[in-house]
Amino acid sequence: MWLFVVFVVTSSYTANLTSMLTVPRLEPTVIDIEFLRRTNAIVGCDGDSYVKHYLVNVLQFKEHNIKVVGSQYNYPGEFESGNITAAFLEPPHEKIFLTENCNKDTLWANL
Repeated sequence: MWLFVVFVVTSSYTANLTSMLTVPRLEPTVIDIEFLRRTNAIVGCDGDSYVKHYLVNVLQFKEHNIKVVGSQYNYPGEFESGNITAAFLEPPHEKIFLTENCNKDTLWANL
């Protein structure tokens, strides 16, 4: 009986240690919307939707800190090049974006 308990504890410890050493910890670079405003971060949005109006008039982003991204397929390149820090998408585009880029990006807020 004790041999079985020792085996289970050892296996659990080994699995935890292996996961800590091999799986990188994903830390968000953006804390919240206030952080984006305070740091004057450039955020991306679709220019012909209500989202840009919402960012300016409700969330109080400065217009020069909003970059219009022409297509939802351009967002990964904008993130990789550092042109935008965050993206504000309409829910259907958000779901597609996250489905295609789930290994790199995360969703942390909905409008």
